[in-house]
Amino acid sequence: MEITRTKSAHDTKRDFKVEITKDSESTPSATVTQQLYVEKLISQARNNTTSITAPSSVALGQEFDITVVASTATEFDEIAHFLNVDPSLLQIQSISVTYSKPSGATNNAIYRQNAGGDVSYTFRLKAIKEGTAQMRPLIYDRSGSSYHYPNDFDNADRLITISIGSTNNPPGTFSLVSPINNLTVNTLKPTFDWQDAIDPNGDAVTYTLWYDTRSDFTTKKEVPDLTTSIYSPTTPLQDNTIYYWKVKASDAKGKERWSDETWQFKVKVKGKDVHAHHFLRVGIQGEMI
Repeated sequence: MEITRTKSAHDTKRDFKVEITKDSESTPSATVTQQLYVEKLISQARNNTTSITAPSSVALGQEFDITVVASTATEFDEIAHFLNVDPSLLQIQSISVTYSKPSGATNNAIYRQNAGGDVSYTFRLKAIKEGTAQMRPLIYDRSGSSYHYPNDFDNADRLITISIGSTNNPPGTFSLVSPINNLTVNTLKPTFDWQDAIDPNGDAVTYTLWYDTRSDFTTKKEVPDLTTSIYSPTTPLQDNTIYYWKVKASDAKGKERWSDETWQFKVKVKGKDVHAHHFLRVGIQGEMI
């Protein structure tokens, strides 16, 4: 349904029906009938947008937030706050709202009764198609028998423009977990563990582990193509030795990111190794002692 912004649309109505069909079915599983009424909005200065936080560009498939901070003159009978999102480019994932009136009030929809004051609302969106998305935030209220919107709605600084491209971004930042820095371990096969690196484009991430007895990794042992963020060596490490280690995360398109840290640990196994040499002494009579 499309509504043209024109005075002739004021005070008109139209019935419409929404049919909900599951992906695996061909016939609607539910039907909702509603009526759309075009109300005249009055421009006033009592509601205003204070700030807008939004990225200027995102990658296709990326989820991101747009946060709008606004205010109203008082607590109103009805209040609505939203972005005029282009559904062909962006998909709404969730909405979260806070109000100062009544104190501590929250919401997860664009409409609420009996609320206002300082209003902060965040839209989590997902880029589903390449292009340039433009939108404006709007907060309006109903009091008495009329509806009101901010008179700064059409201001240039209220226009949000986001470029959606296929630019590939590297996996997100991640940290090492264990062995923690400067730890002494009493095993020759310590388990290396690190955080998962989340790719902003949704690409699969693999890891490459480096560990070495030299801090410049010139004699490193490299373990590539790990699909999980944990690894246990198959070959024992050297006892009474300091090791340095770090991890690289890579996506399928060649973007890489190293762990935030390079850590070191010492291998020191206490007691005798169960594989140590056993010495036998043979007596004069040939008995084993």
